[in-house]
Amino acid sequence: MLDFLRKKLINQYVYSNIDEDRNCVKSVRINGRLYEKHGVDCATTAVALKYKVPVYGVKQFKTVILVGIARQNPCDSIISINTGTEEAMQNALIDPVIKVEYNQSPTDESIFLLLQSYVVGLPVQMIKTTEEIKAQGKDPNNYCRQKKSNKYYNDYYRDAFETLGYYRNKLS
Repeated sequence: MLDFLRKKLINQYVYSNIDEDRNCVKSVRINGRLYEKHGVDCATTAVALKYKVPVYGVKQFKTVILVGIARQNPCDSIISINTGTEEAMQNALIDPVIKVEYNQSPTDESIFLLLQSYVVGLPVQMIKTTEEIKAQGKDPNNYCRQKKSNKYYNDYYRDAFETLGYYRNKLS
């Protein structure tokens, strides 16, 4: 049995796909027909906390890895790596999604591989457009939305009305 009251933090690891290309395609069934929906997957940040934990009654230690995850809200288009890291850190401390015990300390590469494989394996959840948010009966102004066009986000974050207005001005 492990004595978590006397644990010692050895290292912290952060993995995020916030700077990666998250463009994705998802099959969606609408009115009985199958369509391909193109969009951008929500950003995900994973934090692993590596602890050295003593074992009760034995002069021995085990290494414990606690992993926390933070995902971007699908209604938000503005994201921050600092906010994601902070939320993932809290989740690792309060409600970890993964807890692994090792007899010997794992390598840094294996921990990053664990984080990356977990994030890649999460189901696709696309960032919603303003029309999708309104269709759910929510107010888009309650969320962090992209106001100006940005080279990376032009394809999916710009809302349909902004795009239509842009092309009208271009044609005039």
